[in-house]
Amino acid sequence: MEWLNNMIIAVNNSGLTATVYKLCHLAGFIANYIFAVFYGRKWGLELWKNMVLSSISAINTYLLMNVLYWAETGFQSFGGGNIIRSFAFAPFMILPFSLLLRVRWNQICNILFPAAMVQISISRIGCVFAGCCRGYPMDGGLLSLERGETTFPMPIVETLVLIVILVLALVYARKTNYSAETNLAPMILMLYGFTRVLLEFGRDNEKIFLGMSSLAFWALFTGLVGVGMHFLVKYNNRKIIQKGQIAADA
Repeated sequence: MEWLNNMIIAVNNSGLTATVYKLCHLAGFIANYIFAVFYGRKWGLELWKNMVLSSISAINTYLLMNVLYWAETGFQSFGGGNIIRSFAFAPFMILPFSLLLRVRWNQICNILFPAAMVQISISRIGCVFAGCCRGYPMDGGLLSLERGETTFPMPIVETLVLIVILVLALVYARKTNYSAETNLAPMILMLYGFTRVLLEFGRDNEKIFLGMSSLAFWALFTGLVGVGMHFLVKYNNRKIIQKGQIAADA
């Protein structure tokens, strides 16, 4: 960890900490689009529709994230850069646009949600240099510039968790042979939401109830939306199969 801490210090001494943080987030956005372009081919989505819907989803999610933070602070501060606040709303915000472009809802979700894991994991690297999203103080840990001491390397742990979630989603999609009935959104919402609840206990931030931060409650909400969406998708798929059987018997 010493070599990374030395790098953090060198970047800070050069006055580039804020620049590196922003570049990591920019790199995350770019990686999101690159991933979506190539992964969209697996699901047979036209490139222009893929890019339009990816752009709309990114803008909607970003704006809602900031609006929700604004409301959470009593409409006093605008600009809370944490996607967990708006992540659960992403599949529903893209629904009307997918209908407008005649794209299956699960088809675009199967592209957007793995792409989001790519984006967040890369953006999280910026937190390593900024010292935010930190864990509790510990000897030999990751240097947090905000605290001026070494802490548990929570940004690195979160990045690894995001990569594991991404790999699980990609493997599952491949096993289903990219079926039209596959929907990765519930799976990713549950995994990202519930793991983030646990990780929030290790973050050195303000706890508001039962040792949970406001972001932990947003994460819990995200996971529960994933559970509800899972059963909704299963119910919808069952109805489609039943209709097909009825049509075959007619």
